[in-house]
Amino acid sequence: MKTKNSLLIIALFASMLCYAEDNLLQNNLFNKLEHKDISQITITKTLLHLFPKNLVSADIKGMKLENFFTKTDQIDIFISQSIVSKKLMQKEIADFSKKQKSYEVLMKIKGDGENIVLYGRKSGEFIISMIMYIDDDDDEEECILIHLAGKFSLEDLKEMTEKKK
Repeated sequence: MKTKNSLLIIALFASMLCYAEDNLLQNNLFNKLEHKDISQITITKTLLHLFPKNLVSADIKGMKLENFFTKTDQIDIFISQSIVSKKLMQKEIADFSKKQKSYEVLMKIKGDGENIVLYGRKSGEFIISMIMYIDDDDDEEECILIHLAGKFSLEDLKEMTEKKK
């Protein structure tokens, strides 16, 4: 019985270390993107709840967002503005995707010169953090990284990406 409890404690401690390491990697990623040629926009939960209903019910590029903003705690957007900053963002997201352990690739789209990757970190049945990286091969200077923090179910993601009828 003592061995079982000891193994459980070790497993719990190891999972906490992995989670802490991934949080550190995420924070390091965002800190490294604080560059003079990278625009940053942060929108907190307070402001998201103040959005007019007609904006929240709008669909953007075919995505339904009615319920999505109400479940979002914070949005961080990083946009490169130069060749140097785009290369920095490309390097940092590549390093992040190799080193992190708790984020998984939820979606990957490659075509027509665009590369889009959506990473998600789960806690139980919910996705609590998503990072979307958008890179357009035709644009030498611009790429976009979007971080969404909140509590999203897989059903929320399905609803968001379904086309409106």
